[in-house]
Amino acid sequence: MFKKYTIDFDLDDPRASLAHRTIILEKPFLKRLYTEWYQQFISVSKSVGKGIYLEIGSGGGFLKDVFPEVVTSDILDLPVVDKVFSAEEMPYKENELGSIMMLNVFHHIPRPYLFLNEA
Repeated sequence: MFKKYTIDFDLDDPRASLAHRTIILEKPFLKRLYTEWYQQFISVSKSVGKGIYLEIGSGGGFLKDVFPEVVTSDILDLPVVDKVFSAEEMPYKENELGSIMMLNVFHHIPRPYLFLNEA
């Protein structure tokens, strides 16, 4: 039973992110949990301002499925993300973003001070 959810890829392999996505979508509890978090993202994002809604580290998530206006991004080139870039070098101008959303991502940014200077 657990073998089905064993990932045989290195975590830096894009297939690992896609496998995580499959697991999240197939497990009712995980999908419900992510949906609740995403509803919070959507609610807060729409209340704070205008501009581009950006998710950093979209990876195996499915925010785009429930919030089509969001621009999804990741450092890995995945078929489920809109843009590929590092959070340390974001391709956006000052005041272009209305909100930035991240779920379980910040600790993956090698030099977070560069992201915080960009954001």
